[in-house]
Amino acid sequence: MEKEIKRILGIMLIITGLVIFYWDVSTSYQYYTAKEKFPQIFVQPEPASNKSSTGSTLQDQMNALITQQLGDQVKNLIPTNAITETLNASLWSLFAMLLLYASGKAVGMGRDFLKDAREIDKI
Repeated sequence: MEKEIKRILGIMLIITGLVIFYWDVSTSYQYYTAKEKFPQIFVQPEPASNKSSTGSTLQDQMNALITQQLGDQVKNLIPTNAITETLNASLWSLFAMLLLYASGKAVGMGRDFLKDAREIDKI
């Protein structure tokens, strides 16, 4: 009885590990070949609208103009959403590595169960 249970558990763990491995690799392939977008964990916030009042001082208007010009220059250096897309890709890579590690452990546990079932058979 113990032998059959270990054999069934071993086979189930190996199949589960291989399914997780295949899903992880195929999904990563879809993301990194740009066929699908990465899961959006980090999202670019919507820019706040700047409402300038007519009663503001010349100093406030100059500060707003300088801030706007600096913002425009930074947008030219770093493309829109580049940081959030990089963070999303990095987070997916970390999750994919965790899944690969877990699937390898599951296959290893399944192999150990099958090995134990064979040893019980020899006794």
